[in-house]
Formats: sequence, C-alpha cells, structure tokens
Amino acid sequence: MIVAVVTRGCPPLFSATAMAMGAQAEPPAAFRRHGPLLLPLLLTAMAAFLFPVATGTTHADLVNAVTKDCTLILDSDVTMTASLPDVNTAACPEVKLIGRCSAGLCKIDGAKKFSFIRNAERLHLENLEITRCRCGKGQAAAAIRADVAVIKNCRITHNKDEGGGGVVHLWEAQMTVENSVFSHNHGRTGGAIVLDSFSTLNATDVVFRYNTAVRGGAIENVESNLVCERCSFLDNDAQDGGAVYLIDDDGTEATFRDCQFVRNRARRRGGMGGAVYVGRIDPGAKFCNCKFAENSVTSGKTRQQVVNHVWIDIKSDDYGNVTFCPSKPASGIWIHPGFIIKEDCAVCTSANDF
Repeated sequence: MIVAVVTRGCPPLFSATAMAMGAQAEPPAAFRRHGPLLLPLLLTAMAAFLFPVATGTTHADLVNAVTKDCTLILDSDVTMTASLPDVNTAACPEVKLIGRCSAGLCKIDGAKKFSFIRNAERLHLENLEITRCRCGKGQAAAAIRADVAVIKNCRITHNKDEGGGGVVHLWEAQMTVENSVFSHNHGRTGGAIVLDSFSTLNATDVVFRYNTAVRGGAIENVESNLVCERCSFLDNDAQDGGAVYLIDDDGTEATFRDCQFVRNRARRRGGMGGAVYVGRIDPGAKFCNCKFAENSVTSGKTRQQVVNHVWIDIKSDDYGNVTFCPSKPASGIWIHPGFIIKEDCAVCTSANDF
C-alpha cells in the first residue's frame, strides 16, 4: 500500500515508496519552485487554526452581561463606548463580572462620559478596576447601584457623580466590600459611597483615599448601618465630614473597628468634622481601637487649619450615643455642650449594643 503525506492544495511532500526503498525523498518540481513561498503561509494558517488570537473583552460583552448572559469573565481591559443599559433583572437576577487579566486587575474605563452598573438586583464584582465613569443630574450612580452587592479585590477610581450622591449609591440596599480601594472619586454627598434609607455597608480591609464631596468626602450615611473593619481613610476632603458624614436620627449607626483616619479635611470656613461629622443620629457611633492623626477643619475666625478629628453635634436630650474604646483622642474632638460621650470597650464586641 502506497501512502503519501499531503497538505491541502500542495503536492506530496514525502513518497512512502521511496522511504520504503531507503532512498531519500525527492521533492516534486512544483514544490521545489513554490515551497519556499508556500511553507510560511502554511505554518501561519496552521498556527491561527491551532492557537486562535484572543480578541479581548469588548463593550458589547459588558452589554450582554447585564442584559442576557449575566456572567462575564474579563480577560482584558475594556473602554466603554456608551453607558450600560439598566440591568435586565428578569433575565439576570444576579450579574457577575470577574477579572482574569494576567497583568493584574481588569480595567473598565468609562472614558469620562459613561455610567456603569444600574439597577441590579444582585451584583458581584471581583478583580476589577472601575474608573472614569460619569453620570449627570437625575441619573443613577456613576459607577454602581444595586440592591445587594459584593465587591472583592477591586479599585473604584476617578469616578464622578455630576448631580447627586456618591459614585456608589445604596438605597434600601446591602453591600459587602473586601480588600478594595476607593480613590479620587467625587460626588456631592458621599464622594465614594452614599448609604440611604436603611441600607447596610460592611467594609473590611478597604482604603478610602483622595475622595471629595460637599458632605462626607468618602462616605455619607443617612439612616443606615455602616460597619468598617480595618479600613483606612486617608486624605479625603469635604466641606463637612472630611472622610465620613453621619446624619439623621432615624436608624443611623456606624461602627469603626481598628480603622485609621489620617489627613482628612473639612475645607469649608467653619467646617465641622475633619475626619468624621456625627450629626443628630440614633442609635449612634462607635470607634473601637481607631487611630486619628493630622485631621483638620478650617477655622471660622482665622481661616487656618485646626486639628479636629471628630465633630459630635448631638445634643444632651437626643437619643444617640458616641463611644470610644479604650478612650477618646486626647485632643481634636469637638463635643456639643452638655453631651456626654462614653469610653467603653464592652460595646465593641457587639454589632448592635450602643
């Protein structure tokens, strides 16, 4: 039986008969003439077939993820070409976007024009950088708005809400954030995150840095529950509440465990709360083993920067409590006349004991 190894469109390269006779195979005349030209083309075609080149993640992939596919594994950075549509919650009750880029976090770039995730029921973001997203007046948050969200190992950077709250907006919502960074974000209230109407935010090992707002450079909490553990608030800036602004006596509470507040600033002349402004809230705020350094407000008299870490604006006949463990800072705490703060570590072992 005579067999020839062939390539499509080319003459046989080896003669089985010649090989069986122990003779060296002689390439046909056609191959001798055209082989040097055909072989590179042949090898290129084979490589393309065996090892297809990845096209990378596209804007269309993001659109499909929030409208029908529900899950997307990103393998490259992607620049958005329009705001993403509202999540199709009928098709996608949960949306998962997970980065798998070899060089690090996969970047989703809003190009300083477009908004990201809007009106998701459940959202999971992991190994991503969400950057340069925008929204205007009357629109949803620039970066994220969801009922239940989990953010892990992400960077939320250089986003801006032109019209209202933070670039992440929680309204009757729950969010868990772990091992992530919020930096250089801007919103009118809560530069990075605003919690409103009985929302809950649990943040662990999160850095808030260089965020700006009118109130709450990093976070504003309105009648919601904020829990931060091992979080760092660094170099945030607002007119009041350089890092955090707490307001509303109908269910507003905040717990900070092993957190640090450094170089935050209330820039308004006569501003309140270099790091944290505590308004008339109930049940109150707890600072457990936290560090305060170089936080400041702008003096209403001299316009000079004055050390102030926490501004407590609760009156003596209000219901809320403010507790420090083991004790309040030696300086930099403004307390409304007549109000008595607590120094007690027992409350730090319970999530709800104020």
